[in-house]
Amino acid sequence: MNTLELLLKADTGQFKLPTKKVEIPRLSAIFNGQAVFICQALSPVKYNEIQEAAANFTNGQIQGIDMGQVQMTTVLAGVTDPNLKDKELMTHFNVPTPAELVKKLLLPGEIVTLFNVISEISGFGEDVIKEVKNE
Repeated sequence: MNTLELLLKADTGQFKLPTKKVEIPRLSAIFNGQAVFICQALSPVKYNEIQEAAANFTNGQIQGIDMGQVQMTTVLAGVTDPNLKDKELMTHFNVPTPAELVKKLLLPGEIVTLFNVISEISGFGEDVIKEVKNE
């Protein structure tokens, strides 16, 4: 059976964005409980939106990408639990925006680690494609 035939037989309901649970040990120690964040892969559309929003253009040419913005926006889009955009949570931590909440809760390395987890489950890991050997 070739790949086209496999695709045509596929149950389209199986195509859900992958998720992964990760613990932030520092927060677990602070809160005396397991601080688990559920990360979800980004859709191709959301990934492109994040990249375009962080790109710096001059005369229609990309001059660079604000990686801090890419990382923060990816974390805000990819962390589904806890809901980092929850107004009650932002009020509790006395911050005006979800990004400020992330900065208050997480250290820079923790933000980058969550970004890396979301990137990996979004298909940017090393094992996402396997080379087919000539038979």
